[in-house]
Amino acid sequence: MNMTPPRSVPSPRHQPPRAQHRLVSALALPTLLATSALSLADAAPDPTSASTFARGLPTSPEFFPIAVWLQPPARAQAYRNAGFNLYVGLWRGPTNAQLDTRRDVGMRVICDQNEVGRRRLDDPTIVAWMHGDEPDNAQSLGPGKGYGPPNPPPHGKAG
Repeated sequence: MNMTPPRSVPSPRHQPPRAQHRLVSALALPTLLATSALSLADAAPDPTSASTFARGLPTSPEFFPIAVWLQPPARAQAYRNAGFNLYVGLWRGPTNAQLDTRRDVGMRVICDQNEVGRRRLDDPTIVAWMHGDEPDNAQSLGPGKGYGPPNPPPHGKAG
């Protein structure tokens, strides 16, 4: 007597034939693409989009930001030659010398908004401003004094 259980074979009623799968796929893709194109064409421009800012990182598909973090100004040309196109953070800066060095080699910068940066608001080298890490978190009250309450946002309502 054969003790192996019978193999379970799915019912043809529960699975459409392969030809129907292909037809559904062939119709679904163009419909999805057409719907997406219409949705994108009708969408209003996003005022927060990088393309609406006078300066900022390039929006062309050929540009991809590749950054170095807090690296010395003297190495800017070497980083540029290696394919980097962005500096993030300028140690104890920005200073005029740091910004000039980056500008001279064609490197864009994301830096703190200090006095030098504010005087150079029209400098295309600066593409964005940095802020301290998690500025809303509780800040130190000093060595051995613990931490104060979280900092509230300067405008509006949190959340």
